Amino acid sequence: RSLYNFFVNPVVDERVETNVITPLADILRSNNYDITPVLQTLLRSEHFYDTTNIGVMIKSPVDFMIGTFRTLGYDNSKFSIQENYQYHASHMWTMANMGMEIGDPPSVAGWPAYYQAPQYDKSWITTDTILRRAEVLDAAIYWGFCINSDLHPPFDLLAFMKTLDDPSNADSVLEELSKLFLGLDLQSEPYLQLKRVFVSIELNDANWAEIWNAYENDPSPSNTAVVVNRINPAFQLLFQLGEFHLM
Repeated sequence: RSLYNFFVNPVVDERVETNVITPLADILRSNNYDITPVLQTLLRSEHFYDTTNIGVMIKSPVDFMIGTFRTLGYDNSKFSIQENYQYHASHMWTMANMGMEIGDPPSVAGWPAYYQAPQYDKSWITTDTILRRAEVLDAAIYWGFCINSDLHPPFDLLAFMKTLDDPSNADSVLEELSKLFLGLDLQSEPYLQLKRVFVSIELNDANWAEIWNAYENDPSPSNTAVVVNRINPAFQLLFQLGEFHLM
């Protein structure tokens, strides 16, 4: 049940108890309490990928921070050894301020989000931590992620956009971003909210295609600024959606 709570869903109902927990317990016993076969079975199962288990848990600070930076392809390869140490230390302190100090849980039981009923993962979100989540990503979009007083590179959203299937197609971009960062297709109203920021208030897809193609053909400061002024607030809004905080 603890493994199931950690990896799949904090709620174990009678159906899950019978069809998932009991068979996994049998696998655990038959393998001399080695959890590897249990996890292999669970993480490869259809149940793990069932749509009912998508978006049912709030991301931990680790999932929130590391997941976002990895998905965006944040590049720290050019940092010196000292700068890389500071980069990882900055992540550690940021996650600690969100309630998860890696290597130092509050008790031998671990973090309450993984065992404390009935709130479980909801304990990751407080009036303090929700602001810290917004602040760190807003900063990384506009001003940079603070590594030291002289080094705070922002997300390279232009480089990330170029990795998408068709960055000149607004609907294609929004669909891909939804699946990458939210794990689902956005419903109509959040989708339109994003599109109004990303494309324009008039929802003119051709206008976005012209802007992106002009930038790709001539990445001058003026053309770059036009694109950046669209994608930065779009990503900011994407990261503020409630769905972004779920996994």
